[in-house]
Amino acid sequence: MGTLCDDLKSWPEDARVILNGFTYDRISGAPTDSKARLAWLARGDRLRNEFFPQPYTQLAKVLRNMGHERGARDVLVARDRKIAAEEWTRAYQSLDGTWTKAWASLGADLRAYVSFISRLFFGYGHRREKAVLLLPVFGLIAAALAHCAWEAGDMVPNSDVILTSENWAVVYEPDHPAIAWGETPEGQSWESFCSLVWGLDLVVPILDLGQTQAWTPSTNLGFAGQFLWVAKPILTILGWIVLAIAAAGVTDVARRD
Repeated sequence: MGTLCDDLKSWPEDARVILNGFTYDRISGAPTDSKARLAWLARGDRLRNEFFPQPYTQLAKVLRNMGHERGARDVLVARDRKIAAEEWTRAYQSLDGTWTKAWASLGADLRAYVSFISRLFFGYGHRREKAVLLLPVFGLIAAALAHCAWEAGDMVPNSDVILTSENWAVVYEPDHPAIAWGETPEGQSWESFCSLVWGLDLVVPILDLGQTQAWTPSTNLGFAGQFLWVAKPILTILGWIVLAIAAAGVTDVARRD
């Protein structure tokens, strides 16, 4: 079929519209917004408990070719969300009391959690710009770890000159050396520590808030510092990855829109 000339109001409200296998090139004389079209597809995307993804893929293709990029992505997200729900439902419907099926259901639960995260932060790959929402999450994780390290006395000035100075050695306090040093004139002129800002400074590489340059976890004082020292490069790499994914998503949207 070439052009779909469709009046949505002409369809009876209780009618089913089975569109599996139906193809068309464009929509004319009818709404093309994703909300209206998704409601149209949802009225007949299942038959005998079987979900048909093809009508969603077809609609997304048509909307994209017509220049409705955002609508096309909305349709693809809705399709992938229903596919994920279908896989989870089938896994539990197949339970028969055996370990094999029970293990399969646990796998379905795991995939459901992964699917939720993928939808929330990546739009199933169709809204990669949403990945930027992960930066505050990673920032809060880094901030929490930094707070624990600070409370444990495992954060120290990020300067070998200070750590090897006589001033540091004189005021060194085993329980919390940074606080003891901070009461000295040299310490009072140093950048004040803030765990939240430190976390954001760590995971958002394009920011330079001065916190990670001023403070660093020590591997010689306690477990909290050692743990944060290991987590630092991991969180920084994750920050770069998230920024790259988000930038690619924004570029893709700008190019297509």
